Formats: sequence, structure tokens, C-alpha cells
Amino acid sequence: AQQYSDAVSSYARAAELLDVCEPSRRQLLGFTLGHSLALFFAGELEDSLHMFERTLSQTEGEAEQPAVSLMLAQVLWALGTDEHRALARQHLVDAMSESAYTPGLSALFAMGLLTDDADLVTAAHAELRSADDPTYSCARLESYLAILRGDPVAGRRALSRALHRRPDDASLWLLAADFELLCGQRRPGKSAAALELFGLASRGHYSWSKAPDLAVVNSAKLQTAVSALSIQSRTTGNQGAARRAVMYQPW
Repeated sequence: AQQYSDAVSSYARAAELLDVCEPSRRQLLGFTLGHSLALFFAGELEDSLHMFERTLSQTEGEAEQPAVSLMLAQVLWALGTDEHRALARQHLVDAMSESAYTPGLSALFAMGLLTDDADLVTAAHAELRSADDPTYSCARLESYLAILRGDPVAGRRALSRALHRRPDDASLWLLAADFELLCGQRRPGKSAAALELFGLASRGHYSWSKAPDLAVVNSAKLQTAVSALSIQSRTTGNQGAARRAVMYQPW
């Protein structure tokens, strides 16, 4: 928390320099976005909201606009009042109607679940299905919804459809393993299904005996590897797998 407060102070000092220089649009956007995030993580939500509003105005018509719109909605939601959460929902609905953005649609889906808004869940789900690459997002959200509803059959059906379309996608196999693990927590003895799916996900794809090359430290492949190690650790109590996950991504 202290580091975020220090970052806020540094941004405040840097703001004084903006009056004596001519930053490019990219530099100005980087400054306001960074300042917005520092304020958010320092817990200064009202100030963060005002800064995100300024950031959003700088991205109008630009590629960054959907992502910044989502961040602004997240700040509104974090403020916690019914009024702020209604504003977050409406802001995100308006933003996604202009430009479909998978993380934003996923957030609307989640908002619908949290507020028991069946119409919002249905609409967000329909939009996700028409997104450029809906397979993982839809499977993930549908499986979580099935868990909340206590309907594992529906979750397995959604994951099976996704795996039928993308059988070579290790992240989907890991999602299926995680789903079975969550179901197994409620039904002792069922974690074997998670282990089997873990094996399908990892077999032939990764070597667990050494850390990955630096070139893939931030890659999607590494994220998949870390997810697999996490599932293996939680399912078997394997401390070695947990240690390797931390070694791969210490942050």
C-alpha cells in the first residue's frame, strides 16, 4: 500500500512538469492511465474515478477506449453503493454497444450474476457467443454459472462443446480440470477426474523439470503452465508443483 501511495505522490510531482512540456498523445495517455491505476490501488477511489474519466476522454475513438471503459466501470463498482453499481452497469452496457470487447462482456455477465439480473446475463452471453474468439470465455463463464446453480451436468456440457471445437487448446482442458476439482470439493473422491484432465492438458506440451526460457516468461503458454501446476498442487497436495508455479511467476 505504501508503494502505491508513493506512486501517487510521484505522479502528482510529474503532473507539474506537464505544464512546461508538450507530451505526445501516447505519453499523456500513459501518464493519466498510470495515475488512475495508482490512485485506485492506493484506495483513493473517488480521485481514481475522476482520473479515469479524464483518461477515457483521451481515448475517444481510439483502440484503448474499450479497455479504459471497463476500468472506469470497475472503479464505479468498487465504490460499492447501489447508485455507483447501477452507473457501472449502464456505463459498460453503453460502451459495449459501441464496441464489443470480450473482457467487458465478461464483466457484464458477472454483474448480471451478482445482481441476479437474468436479462443482463442472457444478453452478455449472447454477445460473447458472437465475439471473435468466444470459445474460452463462454466455456469459462458457463461453467462458473453451472457451479453457482449446482448444475455440474450443464457445466460439463458447455466444456464438452468448447473442447469439441478446440481439442488442441490446453487452456480449455485446464479449465475442465479446474471445474472438476471445484465439483470434487463438494463430492469427496471425485478429484480423480481433475487429475485425468490435468494429464491430458500437460502431456506432450510442457516439461515440468525446469523453468521456462526467459523469452516465454510473460507468454500465454507460461500462464497455461502455471495454471496446470496450480491445479496439480491443489489436487494432490504436491508442494513441488506449487514451488515450480511460484518459480515460473514469482509475482
